[in-house]
This record gives sequence, C-alpha cells and structure tokens, in this order.
Amino acid sequence: MKINKTLFLILLLVFTSFLSAMGQLKGDYALFLSDRDRTKFDNDKVLNSFSEIVKSEKDLREWMYQVYDQGYLLANYELISIDSTQLRVNLFLGERFSWARLSQGDLSEDLLIKSGYKQGFFSQRFVNFKKISNLFKALITYSENNGYPFARVRLTGLEILDQELSAEIDFNPGPFITFDSLVLINKNKVKRSFLAAFLNVKPKSPYDQRKVNRIPSLIDPIPYLSLNKVPELHFANEQCEIILDLTDEKASAFDGILGFLPNQSEPGKLLITGQVYLKIENLFRSGKRLELDWKKIDVQTQELGISYNHPAIFRLPLDFGISFDLYKQDTSFLTRNFNINFLYNNYKRGQLGVNYQNINSRLLGIPEIPDSVNLFIADYKINYYGLFYIYNSLDHPIFPSQGWKIVFNGDVGYKNVIKNSAIDDDYYTNIPPKSLQWQSTISTDKYFSLAPRNVLVAKLSAGFMQSDQLFLNDLFRLGGINSIRGFNEKFFYASKYVIGTLEYHYLFENESQLIAFFDGSSLGFEINDRKYSDQPFGVGAGISLSTKAGLLNIIFAMGKSNDQPFGFRYSKIHVGYTNRF
Repeated sequence: MKINKTLFLILLLVFTSFLSAMGQLKGDYALFLSDRDRTKFDNDKVLNSFSEIVKSEKDLREWMYQVYDQGYLLANYELISIDSTQLRVNLFLGERFSWARLSQGDLSEDLLIKSGYKQGFFSQRFVNFKKISNLFKALITYSENNGYPFARVRLTGLEILDQELSAEIDFNPGPFITFDSLVLINKNKVKRSFLAAFLNVKPKSPYDQRKVNRIPSLIDPIPYLSLNKVPELHFANEQCEIILDLTDEKASAFDGILGFLPNQSEPGKLLITGQVYLKIENLFRSGKRLELDWKKIDVQTQELGISYNHPAIFRLPLDFGISFDLYKQDTSFLTRNFNINFLYNNYKRGQLGVNYQNINSRLLGIPEIPDSVNLFIADYKINYYGLFYIYNSLDHPIFPSQGWKIVFNGDVGYKNVIKNSAIDDDYYTNIPPKSLQWQSTISTDKYFSLAPRNVLVAKLSAGFMQSDQLFLNDLFRLGGINSIRGFNEKFFYASKYVIGTLEYHYLFENESQLIAFFDGSSLGFEINDRKYSDQPFGVGAGISLSTKAGLLNIIFAMGKSNDQPFGFRYSKIHVGYTNRF
C-alpha cells in the first residue's frame, strides 16, 4: 500500500490535536497492551520506564515519544478512569515504520561526515525522528559556526510503501557571511581592533555563532568594561555587524597598606610594615596591564615586583606576560625571579598557559654552620619550565558573589648549586651540584550567594616542592594578609602546605562590606636532617568602606602557631586604602 506524504502528515496532525485536547488527569496509571502488541514491542526498557515516568497525562504524552522513536508513528492510547485514583492506559501500537532509504540530496560528503550522518542509521532501520532531529541540528550548528547562519534543512520526496519510508535531505546553506567591524554604541575607552581580536571576531573572518555566544562570558571578567545588554547583530551585504552596548569601569588601582604588628626582634615595640601597589589597566586603550608592587615585610626585608600583560598578542587568542620579582630577606639572601608566560584562551574551558622562570638566589652574608652539618641555605640558580591553568566563572571581577576560580601551576627544572668562595668546600661534599626540582600549586575559590547581600566564600590552596636537595631560600613563603592572616608577612617557610579558608561577607552598600574569616593550615619542610611542621590558624574580621576618595579597608586578625601564642598581644591590624581610576 502506498500512502502519499500529504495523507501521512494529516494523520499525524489529527493525532497530535487529539492528544493536546485531552484534560490533565492525575492518579495511578496502569499500562495495558494486547498480547499481539506486547509480543512485537521489543524494547523492555521503554515499557519498564512507564511506571517511573508517568504520574500525569502530561507525563504520558511525553512518554509516548519514546514509543514513536521505536518506529510506531501512529501509536495511540485510550485513557480509562477506573475510579478517582486509578487510571488505565490501553496502548495501541499500530504498524511499525522503517526506513527504506534517506538520500543525502545535494549535501557534500564532507558536510555529512562532520554532521555525523551515517547511511546505516537510515536504511532498513525503524524510523526514529530523534535521529533525524539530531542530524538536522548538527547540520545547522555546523553551518552557523562556519559562515552560514541562514542555513535551512528539510525532508523532501517523502514516500511510504508497505510501512517503509523514503526521503531526501534538502539543504540550503544560504549566503556566506563574514564578520564586519565591531560597533560600539558608546565612546568607550578601548580600541575596536583590540576588542575584536580579544573576542576573536576579527573583520572578514567567517561568521561563527559560538564566538557570538561567548561574547558576554568573555567581557564579564574584564574589569574595565561592563556589558549592558546582549550583543545585537545586524546583517547586510553578506556581513554581520556586532553591536555592543558597553560601559567603561574604573579598574586601575592604587593601594596603600599599613600593618601594625608586634616586633619580634625587639619585644615590646611595634613593627610597622607597608605595601604600595599600582595597577594600570587598559594601557593605550588596548587591554594591556602594568603592575608595580613594593612591600616592606620586616625591618630589613623587602620585596619588589613588576609585571606586564599583553592580551591578544598578534591578534590571536593568546596573552603574553612578563614579570620580575626581587626579594631581599634581611641580611640572609637575595632572590631574583624572572618569568615569561603565554596564556591561550580556550574560552569555554578556561585558559591554558606555558611559562619559563629563571630564579637566582644569592647569600648576602656567611651563615653560621655548625661542624658536621650540611648547608641549610646556599647560592643557586634554577630554570623552571611549566604549565598553568586558570578557570574563572566569577560573576564580578572585583566583588564577586557567586562562581568559581581555579588556578593550577606545575613547574619542573634543573637546579645548579653555586659554590660560595666564603664557605669551605667540605660543606658541599654531600650536595649534588645539579638536581631535578619540581613544584606544583593549586588554589580554588568558591563563592556562594546565600541571600541578598550575604556571601559565603570557601577557599582551598595547596603546594608541594620536591628535589634531592632543598634549601631554605627555595621554599614557599606563607603568612600575612594574603594567605594565613594573623601572622607577619611571609612568616612561614614550607615545602608543602594546605590552607583552607572560610569567609562570610555582608554587603551593606555598593562596594562596602563586613568580613569575618577563619584560615586553617598544615605546613612543613624537611631539609637535610632538619624537619619542621606546624598547623597554624588565624581568625579575624574586617570592614571595607566605600568613600568618595576610595575604598578604606581595615582588617584585624589573631593567629596561633608553634612559635606564636593566641592572644591580643600578638594580634595584627592592617589598614589599607584603594583608589580606583
């Protein structure tokens, strides 16, 4: 028997209308099939799912699509109410339809392969319109991502002969579309050429719907821009203009922090520490960033850092960074760290980078070394090669209330020990002149929006360093306002550590908040025959006040460790000022 496509579509339309017109009956549903239908229905999984899925007539209609996908396109049911809670569903399968053939029409072989089309799915197999739908979606999605946003696809030549369907794919790609220049509604302080490269929507490149969809998520982390509404698209002359409504934000910052701490070198006296930090965002209106950071950590201990970041270098989704850090530990040692890195923006899955570090550490004085004891501190240089990964889904670059931030870094390199002419050669006897050294760090921050103005922050960070020969001036430095609060800056040395933090933020004004926190940790190191371990923790509270002049930050913290008792006498107060421009 041959049924033309018009009759077939009428049958489906009548059946669908019948289903939609039925009321919403709720109760316990029981499924019944005739012996003949139960014998020919060969998918027990669909039948067994009935009792789990169907709780209402809406659920029943949804479940019926599983029956249609088995090739029973004209399946029907009768709903009988047995009593106020019991309902009986008599299912009638009807004939089963299968594919005779599905011709590719004018589709190219390359496009068919990329869309996942396989002839075997549509030849002598029962009709499953979900597979047809998935094929059409794949064709449209591939086209939208490769310059054809107006592509159309449908079935033509539909025929049914003895419950076998034949059809042909009719595909129309539409015009080939390229990106045009970005259109900025407002006179934003950013170059359009840079922004197009950063968003990867460069003029004359093929239209790609994925790139358009990613624009909001790429702009959200940018501190100097905010997106007011979803980008608009304007198509004309086979080109697409992307229209952006952006607002410039104050993102460059000048920070000054004073710390008031007990002076452990001179008991009873106060030690004043400080930090000056300058960050200039969007240099030359092209997204570049320059940072300067100076810290006075102790009476004779200071640190100076400078870094530069160049996004979308060579107009590619690639960021370039360079930094230099100089650290002087009283009269003990001086360490220089030079770093170069490249960061690839994978957009959806985060950022993946490679980096090179050159670390050079020199003794400033001659350490006192007891006889028969190996060197605890030494001159060395090391070249690290590493990988790092950054994932950031925070909803605001400065004051987030929800989302994740994950940073992972791993480095490996060879360390060369440099003999100091002022130290007897005998002390170097058991020290390998060259050794493999590696280190890894990870930090995760999770922000939970508990209620309006209430935010809970959970942080976890860890680090590990391994080598045949470690020195004190190799180790991680922890403690202070940015790690374990309640202690002096860089108070702890560690080759391995874990730090967990819980913070509660209450936002009471725009950019103003109250903070309460707890920092707990476990850390230690082992150098030659010297071992050290500790479980320091810190608690405290603070306030950030937004004023016309800037942001005033006051943090009070107390900490406890093996070397520091817990008490107000050892408490730390940090007063900071941040001006954004």
